[in-house]
Amino acid sequence: MSTALDIVRRALRLCAGETTVPDGQDAQDGVQRLQGLVLDLPGLFLNGIWCDRFVSAAYTAKEGDRITVTTPGAVTLPSVINDCGRQRLPLDMAKVLILGSVPNAGLWLYSASKGAWGRADNITAEPPAAQLPFGGEDDEGLAAQLAVALVDEYGGEVSAATVAKSNQSKASFRARFKKQAPVDYQPKDYA
Repeated sequence: MSTALDIVRRALRLCAGETTVPDGQDAQDGVQRLQGLVLDLPGLFLNGIWCDRFVSAAYTAKEGDRITVTTPGAVTLPSVINDCGRQRLPLDMAKVLILGSVPNAGLWLYSASKGAWGRADNITAEPPAAQLPFGGEDDEGLAAQLAVALVDEYGGEVSAATVAKSNQSKASFRARFKKQAPVDYQPKDYA
């Protein structure tokens, strides 16, 4: 699994031909831009379905929960989901948003390939937040998306293949976020 700086380095190589490891302001700018890109992924916040919960005691989150903690309490991310009497792992790209003053407040995503929850709203260049919440299968796509986002600032050009990979990556995230969301059984197309 790549770190945030690994993705920034790959993106700079794709758009500007940079071969060195970014440091200083370039590293900070790249990681900040990567954070913005992650938060703008289609389906993460926009077009996403959330189940609002207000809790005042210890609570184990469910996929798609947006939890507001009203009094000090602990929120646990689920390691197993009880689904109609069967137990399963959380779905790939399941999300949980924890709001309030608890140690694990933030936006969490589950990566099936990593088998773990990762924080999506606190990406930095420094460990442990340098680890991305995605599996290694997303590295190329994230680097391509970042390269397309950085090309105007750093000059150079991105190839048609990089643009295609960027678009494919966005579509993949959109589909994966949509797949993990509960189905809306209220038909809105009927008059």
